[in-house]
Amino acid sequence: MTLYLNQRWLSILCAGVFLLTGVLTAAVWFWVGEGIIYAAFEEGCRAEPYVTIGVLGLLSLWLFQYSRPRITQRLNTIDLGDDLDDVEMLMAIEEVFGIEIEDSEAGTLVSMGDLYELVINKLKLKTNFDPVWALVCQIAREHSGSRDPIDKQTTFFPKFAKERIGPSKNLDVPKNSD
Repeated sequence: MTLYLNQRWLSILCAGVFLLTGVLTAAVWFWVGEGIIYAAFEEGCRAEPYVTIGVLGLLSLWLFQYSRPRITQRLNTIDLGDDLDDVEMLMAIEEVFGIEIEDSEAGTLVSMGDLYELVINKLKLKTNFDPVWALVCQIAREHSGSRDPIDKQTTFFPKFAKERIGPSKNLDVPKNSD
């Protein structure tokens, strides 16, 4: 994190220096006179002054762009875009498992684990292999377009998501305990 902040401030500083150099070159070129600036450029640089100003401006823009903060870790979410996506996903789960999810129950669902527990409680299914979890993950992937790992803490919307810490112990389909 410290290295990232140091790189960010360094790129902002470099962008500022390049932008200042470009502005000073433009000021000298426009206000001091063409004879002096052209003589200086002929001695030290073969490019025209407007080319140098353009390059310095583009370089400073690129460095400012590079210094913008970035998301360093993916959020633990399948990011259902709108209300219709989660309704369609719940309807598909109802259809696959032959259950009915009430609106009041659907309103309390925040994570994949909540949905899983609701479906399990409705089916009263207790086996070593868990087809319910596999189908819930498959339906969630179909409706979200996500190819990221899904565990029981994966949320439906980014506003409830937490950062992924590392590989989850309970990804996609639970393992058989043979």
